[in-house]
Amino acid sequence: MIITGRKANRAYLAKIQDGEVKSTYEFQFNPSEDEKSREVEWGWASAQGTALPEAIFNRISSEKFIIQLLLDATENYDIAKEGVRADIAAIEMFTMPDPERFSSDLGQVAAPPQARFGIGNDVFTVVMDTVTTRVVRRNTKMHPTRAYVDLAMSTTFTDIAQIQGILIRNSELARKVMVSRRG
Repeated sequence: MIITGRKANRAYLAKIQDGEVKSTYEFQFNPSEDEKSREVEWGWASAQGTALPEAIFNRISSEKFIIQLLLDATENYDIAKEGVRADIAAIEMFTMPDPERFSSDLGQVAAPPQARFGIGNDVFTVVMDTVTTRVVRRNTKMHPTRAYVDLAMSTTFTDIAQIQGILIRNSELARKVMVSRRG
């Protein structure tokens, strides 16, 4: 799959290293549901003699995405022999840091591994927080042939322009909805 900026037919994850896409995992089925949350952090400044503290904007926290994938090899005999083990392993690799990013002195990773999550027209740079796999069917060799994989991801904001772009896009979308509902 080549990421061109056009609308993707299926949702995908693309592993990013040094700003370049290294590998892509295209989902077998599009997620039927997805959940997105965003937090804003506020500080509360209280001044002597005021009844209520004043709210001060601190920052936008990263957006959180939660999706569930269905991996199914029950209909295809060639795939069913090995099951969906390779798919599960490919998805779990998005949680693993690249070996080149380890600091030899401290045994620590310089930065979390980044991925691109694309669904429809939307593409986000994310860090995989959690991958939870629930196997619901196995073949006679005990290889998983059907599994649900829950992915929890956080967006990463690399620069202020990315945040401003989200604010502008969302304010334009919100303005369209408010105008159409007033009509």
